[in-house]
Amino acid sequence: PGIDVDGIDAAHKLAVLVNLAYGTMVPYRDIHVEGIRGITPMDLTYADQLGFAIKLLAIGKLTDGEVEARVHPTLVAHDHLLASVHGVFNAVFLTGDNVDATMSYGRGAGGPPTASAVVSDAIDIARNLRAGIRVKIPALSVIAEELRELPVMKIERLRSEYYLRFQVLDRVGVLAQITRVMGEHDISIQSMIQPARSRHPDEPVQVILLTHQAREADVRQSLREIAPMNFIAGETQLLRIERFAGAG
Repeated sequence: PGIDVDGIDAAHKLAVLVNLAYGTMVPYRDIHVEGIRGITPMDLTYADQLGFAIKLLAIGKLTDGEVEARVHPTLVAHDHLLASVHGVFNAVFLTGDNVDATMSYGRGAGGPPTASAVVSDAIDIARNLRAGIRVKIPALSVIAEELRELPVMKIERLRSEYYLRFQVLDRVGVLAQITRVMGEHDISIQSMIQPARSRHPDEPVQVILLTHQAREADVRQSLREIAPMNFIAGETQLLRIERFAGAG
């Protein structure tokens, strides 16, 4: 189960999909991988209030000759098809140059679905052997000689919107101090949730901020500067928000 929960299985699949899509090999070690162990019911509730579902996504993109390859829990808008994928079902959402957006959806776990996939491969191999065809399609998306070497973008250079949940003591000026530090790193706030005040001054309250697009390195640096402040009562939760081209 840990291979699924920690995003490892999704990262293995992403390495294969990136090869099929872009004709390049991405080593597993170069994929940024985060699992869902740190997601709490509180985050699910706040994300829902803000109009999002939280999904573990494997994301691959090719931009200006550079590959994004990352796996992490992600906020997806309620009205997007991926937000409705639940249970043992998996989905692959693609945006193509000419076909716009398309999605394949089906069971990704369980005895019969797995057996069906294995038997399908065995039948395909048997048919090729019977027809005397050794290699109908290259094992990779292109013949080995045509593989491209493309750099993989470091997660620190990612530009994204972010969900940040701060655990803070209920004191005057806390929000102003947080937004001041974030503003110094060119991070602007899109929206905010601040639940009811605590019943005791020493009990932490949650402050949830959604940012506009910002660079990951700047967001991380701002959180490092905020963490030692005397009103912070716990580790800050950081989740990325994904907007999809081609379909809402």
